[in-house]
Amino acid sequence: MVEPTDLELIRKIAAAGGRKYTAGTLDRRKYQRLVVLGWLTEASVNVSDVLYEVTAAGKAAALETTEIERRLLPRRGRAHASIRARRKDASEAAPRAMISVSPPAHRAFFAFS
Repeated sequence: MVEPTDLELIRKIAAAGGRKYTAGTLDRRKYQRLVVLGWLTEASVNVSDVLYEVTAAGKAAALETTEIERRLLPRRGRAHASIRARRKDASEAAPRAMISVSPPAHRAFFAFS
């Protein structure tokens, strides 16, 4: 299953030219997830270095992330968008009244003490 971090990482790699060179002893699990998804290919440069390149599927995922997010990610983002839209409609329908509020009584008491 695609996770939000996968989409964020493929966008970053694609925006940086489509290649990611990792050197040394790094935790490469996040890149391996993209290889399993078919979004990256890996080429071992030497024992400790790996070059990852974005595939055509990875480019499509980076470009059409919004559609992928809509289909694969939890509905939380869409629910929040609909709530924001309803709030906006409600605020346009009923303008807010200006309310004057006096300071609390304890502030007035300490001001004169």
